[in-house]
Formats: sequence, C-alpha cells, structure tokens
Amino acid sequence: MPELVAREYHILPLSESGEELVVAVSDPLDFDTFEKLRFFLNRQVSIVHTGAEWIQRNIDHYYGQSDALSQK
Repeated sequence: MPELVAREYHILPLSESGEELVVAVSDPLDFDTFEKLRFFLNRQVSIVHTGAEWIQRNIDHYYGQSDALSQK
C-alpha cells in the first residue's frame, strides 16, 4: 500500500492472502474508506480495530517519519 494512502486514511496493512488484504483501522465504522480501499486496491479488504496512536507509530516506523505528511 502506498504511504500516502496509509497516511491519508490512517490505516496500516497487516497481511495479505490471495485477494484479501487485512488492514488496521482506528475507526471500524468508516465504511466509506473501506469501499474506497476496495476500489483503489481492487481486492477484498478486512479490518482489525486498533488505536489511532498505534497506527500512527507503525506508519512512521514502516514508512519512515514524514514531517510534511504528518502535519495535516
């Protein structure tokens, strides 16, 4: 998943299996975002609910700290 997508939608890819991508989200009721992801990635998206701070820390860790993007 591109870094900009992860940061914009505040999600973190966790695993993939075949046509399914599992992502961590802080808002499990944000159905609009999930539909956009399914369309953008052209695959089934499953969610795991976790805290926003955990997602942000791990985005910064795996994609690298990006001050310009995180100052939204």
